[in-house]
Amino acid sequence: MNKKLKNLVKESYNNGQLDQETVVYIAARLSRKDLKHYISLLKQEEAKHEVLVTSAEKLSSEDVGKIQKLYPGMNVIHSVDKSMINGVRIVENNKEYEINLNRTFHDIIGFLSTHD
Repeated sequence: MNKKLKNLVKESYNNGQLDQETVVYIAARLSRKDLKHYISLLKQEEAKHEVLVTSAEKLSSEDVGKIQKLYPGMNVIHSVDKSMINGVRIVENNKEYEINLNRTFHDIIGFLSTHD
């Protein structure tokens, strides 16, 4: 059944985009157990098409354009996290890249406090 569900996930896409009508059609015909697994597989597949960008401030359209060029064909989703102070976090298909001034400060303070 796992292979069948993986094929259904592939069929849920039309031209690289998730087709809502197809998803609804498939979901209505699955058992509760298979539906949970199908949704889980869809989420995993969607994660392959998304890049999550978090920054301390709203990015300019120029910066978003630069990120989009780095990840062609991917859906760039931007969010703001004021606790970052300054920096950016990029998550792409389970890979996370982060440059964060707040974390750097804490690392420096931690290093200094252990070497008194």
